[in-house]
Amino acid sequence: MRSVWVALLGIALSGCDTAVQTSQVPSRPPLARTATVGLFADAQYCDCAPEADRHYRASLWKLGAAADAFDRERVDFSVHLGDLIERDAESFAPALGALAGLDSALVHVLGNHDFDVAGDDRESVPERLGMEARYHERSKGLWRFVFMDGTDLSTFATAPGSTRRAETDVMRDSISASGGEVHLWNGGVGREQLAWLRATLDDALARGQRVVILSHFPLYPFTTHNLWNADAVLAVLDDYSNIVAHVSGHDHGGRATTRGGVYHIGIEGVVETRGQNAYAVAYFGVHALELRGVGRAASVVLPYRNGETSARRRRPGTAR
Repeated sequence: MRSVWVALLGIALSGCDTAVQTSQVPSRPPLARTATVGLFADAQYCDCAPEADRHYRASLWKLGAAADAFDRERVDFSVHLGDLIERDAESFAPALGALAGLDSALVHVLGNHDFDVAGDDRESVPERLGMEARYHERSKGLWRFVFMDGTDLSTFATAPGSTRRAETDVMRDSISASGGEVHLWNGGVGREQLAWLRATLDDALARGQRVVILSHFPLYPFTTHNLWNADAVLAVLDDYSNIVAHVSGHDHGGRATTRGGVYHIGIEGVVETRGQNAYAVAYFGVHALELRGVGRAASVVLPYRNGETSARRRRPGTAR
């Protein structure tokens, strides 16, 4: 019987930042659910020979197996957390075809590799993925799921001479001037999207909803794979008491860390290894989030540390 890795319920609730500790316990039925979501990331499919531990062609059967599992679990919807392809626009059709049998809605967030296509094809990437908007949100009962676009400001998803490329250049120059490193495989969130995020979080709080934010690029802890202006997004999150988690992909390694009452969860990359999959089903219970991982993806139970949906918005700088 597959074992489940479960967070120690003795995590201190003082609000200090910490990595989530785990211990191994026997498998059991998942928590009673108020929402159920399938999660996978970084399939990076292409009809390409393997490179190191990345087996691009194998991602097709992995995507299909994940879709079958999500259907068995009757998820409300599934989210691929960016980088569905490794490169070339022709890679989209086989990857999406492997997921065509999903019974539930398939939601995408944009990743850097999704734009590793010919320049003329970049503008059509969101449309190929069936996205009506580059950043968006959806509700499920008392939950608000917020999907952010970390490619908003980037060198690979903005056109030279465009307003977004100009804002990209300003952000890059600002980071460099302050002594930071600008890694071109990452991106940033523009002013308009940050304003939309605040408005969405205000609305969720007014409606008494808990919030989960999903994006390709991690926000925390700080690594070479983080969103360029992760600090600006974290500052927004610090103003709200009803945010439960931020879920991301991009670095392929996986994580479960907490900062200021918000869990920062990374989903392991599908493309890594030839014969082992990586996906998870997230069961959003009344008092805790349970991730049940398959293959390389970890399983963990995370008691809610935020979620005070009746509270007013926090004052800036009052992260718990």
